[in-house]
Amino acid sequence: MNLLHINALNLHIGETPILDDVSLRIEKGQVFGLAGESGSGKSMTALSVMGLLPKGARTSGTVLLNGNDLTRKTEAQLCQIRGRDVGMIFQEPMTALNPLQCIGDQVAETVRLHTRTSRTDAMQVAAQTLVRVGLPPERFSPKRYPHDLSGGQRQRVGIAIAIALKPKLLIADEPTTALDVTTQAEILDLLKTLVREEDMALMLITHDLAVMAQMADQLAIMKNGAVVESGKAVSILRKPQHAYSRDLLRHSVPHSKRKKRPILDTKPILEARRIVRNYPMPRRGLLDKPSVFCAVNHVSFAIHAGESLGLVGESGCGKSTLLRTLLALDAPQNGDILLHGAAFPSRTGKELKAQRRHIQMVFQDPYGSFNPRHKVARLVAEPFHLNDQKITPAQQRDAVVHMLERVGLHASDANKYPHEFSGGQRQRIAIARALITQPTLIALDEAVSALDVSMRAQILDLLADLSGEMGIAILFVSHDLSVIRTVCDRVLVMQSGVIVEEGKTEDVFTHPKHAYTKALIAATPNLQSALNAREDNGTHP
Repeated sequence: MNLLHINALNLHIGETPILDDVSLRIEKGQVFGLAGESGSGKSMTALSVMGLLPKGARTSGTVLLNGNDLTRKTEAQLCQIRGRDVGMIFQEPMTALNPLQCIGDQVAETVRLHTRTSRTDAMQVAAQTLVRVGLPPERFSPKRYPHDLSGGQRQRVGIAIAIALKPKLLIADEPTTALDVTTQAEILDLLKTLVREEDMALMLITHDLAVMAQMADQLAIMKNGAVVESGKAVSILRKPQHAYSRDLLRHSVPHSKRKKRPILDTKPILEARRIVRNYPMPRRGLLDKPSVFCAVNHVSFAIHAGESLGLVGESGCGKSTLLRTLLALDAPQNGDILLHGAAFPSRTGKELKAQRRHIQMVFQDPYGSFNPRHKVARLVAEPFHLNDQKITPAQQRDAVVHMLERVGLHASDANKYPHEFSGGQRQRIAIARALITQPTLIALDEAVSALDVSMRAQILDLLADLSGEMGIAILFVSHDLSVIRTVCDRVLVMQSGVIVEEGKTEDVFTHPKHAYTKALIAATPNLQSALNAREDNGTHP
């Protein structure tokens, strides 16, 4: 008997068709992969199972969990099922977590809602679960808040909430998007262990086909709300039958328009000199002195016009902290930052405004960086306040539409709100906003991690074009080494707040010198290697 049987599921939101006759079967102890481009209906299929559909949604068909039709359950009945029988790991951890609650309380909340457990016992379960996902209390206190953690660490908290009660079905919507390669390997191993030990079924939603090759027993590929191909995962990834499946596989091979470009100016656009960023830690006792955590320790580098510089390292190594410091969002305790040869940030308001126009940022969490009450047209146009000369509303509208189309969206999207888009589409909006003032430096913090393989290729090609045509410097902060390798001229490898290795990208990837760099490269998922390993081990069905 199937644990989950979705049969002829159709979904409309208002008059818009979202899912078209979707049918899937997932058995106990099985990893079922769901792949497709951003907006193909993967996440809406998962939300249909959970009963987390927006107002105005109309469904037909059945969603059977152990023979019980979830589409016929009341909201009260579904609340009893969510978290206990079906757990879900959401794509964007910061928006899935409560910013006002400690991470330990959020994990314990799931336990207390579904079991008659005291708060003390629930906190013990929460602590054990957090340890299981790589957040031991000696390093990550359960009393910390989501904003105290990096993106990857927040994702691990989301996973802990989902697995706290060992549900029968675990839905993982891009569970490793925000994770570095070594942590991703640990989390994937954890998910496989849970499936094996708890006889749990796992619905894995991801655009990373290398991860699918490692994990999935069965695979379904979706396009425009419909399943276009399904079957054994290894068979589909080796010999896809549908043209769309073949396109996904072709785009999964890293490529870029990156070429050897001359440095357009002998002076660097941005220069960091021995940057130090410390954070005070809580006192361990009433009479103890407060300790200090050094997130960035004497980091120095420069980036020139037309150059793409990559910054890689594990979650929590200090990448995002360094980036915030470079953008003058955090003040360093020591060191200097120069933008076009001048101290940044400037002490005069007029000069600082001009500096802000030349350096733009694409944040890791696109939804969290938007005001949900504003439409896309206003969000993308926000940086225009940095311009010296005012532009007319018509000029502003034309510029917004032009930039939306350049990043693969439509003119009509300017009139929509952020919640109307998928995670990948929201990231494209964030990139459009960063490019709207034509800056000289763009910093991207995991900017393509939420994109499917084909859109990722388009965005990277777009950034390469802009860098080549306009001399824009690009600072990539990413855990995706394949992206760094294909688009960056140079790379910095960061560990525990220190740059442990730097050099030309191919030199570092081909002949890494530091043991940490070697470990990162070895942990990077590879589609063909994963398929070969599964076939050699006979682990595919």
